[in-house]
Amino acid sequence: MLTGPSIIVGNAYANRGEVLSPLLSKQYEVGLKYDINPNLLLSTALFRIEKTNRYSDLATPIPRYVQDGLQVHNGVELVLTGKVTDNLTIMGGGTLMDIGVEKSNDPALEGKKPTNAASRMGKIYAEYALPWIPGLNLTGGIYYTGERYANVANTDKIPSYTLYDIGARYTTRVLDKALIVRLNVINLTGKNYWQDQYNLGVPRTIAFSVSTMF
Repeated sequence: MLTGPSIIVGNAYANRGEVLSPLLSKQYEVGLKYDINPNLLLSTALFRIEKTNRYSDLATPIPRYVQDGLQVHNGVELVLTGKVTDNLTIMGGGTLMDIGVEKSNDPALEGKKPTNAASRMGKIYAEYALPWIPGLNLTGGIYYTGERYANVANTDKIPSYTLYDIGARYTTRVLDKALIVRLNVINLTGKNYWQDQYNLGVPRTIAFSVSTMF
C-alpha cells in the first residue's frame, strides 16, 4: 500500500483548516524475471494501482474539499538491467498504462484521464567503463514522458517530451582515501517542456561534484 502527503484545506472551502489524512493507494502486481545471462536481467510486470482523488464536492453555498474519488492505473512494465559487456552497463525500460477516473464529484468526469498522468513512459541509462583509463566511466540517459492532460475535463494537453543527459564519473584514491569526481549535463539539448500543469521543466543544467570518505 502506497501513501501520499497529508494537506491542510484552504480558506476557500467550508472545512478550511481541516487536515486531510494521507492519500492511500492500493497496488496489485504480478511479474516474471528472466536471466538473459548471469549479469543481465529482464523483468516484466502487470500491475493495477487504485488511487484516491481529492476534489471539491461542489456543495452550495460553500463547497467542502474532500478525498473520496478513485482513479485506476492498469499497466504493463518491461525492465532490462545489468551488464551487456564487461564495460557496458544498462538500466532501461518502458511502461504502458490504461488510466481513468472511476469515481468523481461530477459523473461527467468519470472515464476521463487523471491530470498529469502519462500513459506512456520510457527510459534507458548506460554507463561505459573506459578500459584504457581505469576508474573513468562515461554515462548517459534518454528519458521519455508521453502526453498528459492538464485539466480534469481533458481539454488541455501537456505535450510529450524526451530528455537527454550525459556525464562522466572518475573514481580514484588520494592519500589512501576514495575520491569520486562527477560531471553531469542534465537536459543536454536545453529542451523547453512542462513538468506538470503548473511548473516548467528543468533547463539545461551542468553539475560538478567531488566527494571522498574520511
